[in-house]
Amino acid sequence: MKEAYLILADGKTFKGYQQGAFKETICEIVFNTSMTGYVEILSDPSYAGQGVVMSYPMIGNYGVYFSNMESQKPWLSAFIVREISNCASNFTSEITLNDFLLKYDIPCLAGVDTRAIIRHIREFGAMNGVITDKKEFPLDKIKEFNVADIVKKVTSEKIKT
Repeated sequence: MKEAYLILADGKTFKGYQQGAFKETICEIVFNTSMTGYVEILSDPSYAGQGVVMSYPMIGNYGVYFSNMESQKPWLSAFIVREISNCASNFTSEITLNDFLLKYDIPCLAGVDTRAIIRHIREFGAMNGVITDKKEFPLDKIKEFNVADIVKKVTSEKIKT
């Protein structure tokens, strides 16, 4: 597994490894404390432009069932977890979480101390961060990131029933 890092706008760095469709990604880093519902979180338009840190230590153990999606596709920019389960143990599962991340080109940082990240965010507030395979990254580039026209991006052209 290839090393990767979450570098926050204030310079705090967390080390993990690459999962999913890993690519360098700058986004706002937020967290979610759910134990289940990761498919809904991945596909919730309210997370567009954000990297979501999951507090629960193992994510993906029941796999992905596409009818659980909140929208037609995932919207978040990155997914950050302590551990991704390599097997999907639910009979309704159609695909593993890692395969889902690959299918939808979502970068994931795994093997990271998610509770430490969440404590940092709770103390200093949500902030931008970059997921990268570099140990250093220009903080000004992270700070300058801004999600633009997000409502327009997540809104469908036609009403769907």
